[in-house]
Amino acid sequence: RRVLFTEAIPMKYRGKKIPGIKNSERLIKMIGCIQDNNYIIHLINLKGINKPLTLKFSNRKWLNIEKIVLEPHKKELKIETQVKHIDLSLSSEDVDKIDTILRIFVRS
Repeated sequence: RRVLFTEAIPMKYRGKKIPGIKNSERLIKMIGCIQDNNYIIHLINLKGINKPLTLKFSNRKWLNIEKIVLEPHKKELKIETQVKHIDLSLSSEDVDKIDTILRIFVRS
């Protein structure tokens, strides 16, 4: 996991939330960074919950998502592209009790 963050640069955003990403669980917080022209979204599980999670990407930046991969397993996750947003559903098996790491590839 260390390799995911050693060369990473923090995303620039104000406040406690990454702009344009909403999650369905208030007990999971997000931190964003950039590595190798990809976005790394670190989902921190504050209470160790183990249930499905939905993320909604609705900012202009996120509408260019090509694919999302669960790290460090390299498992490609299914995304649903809508007109004004992209939805990602994580199964309870994909939600780690401590943290879940997503790599987001965007079209340039």
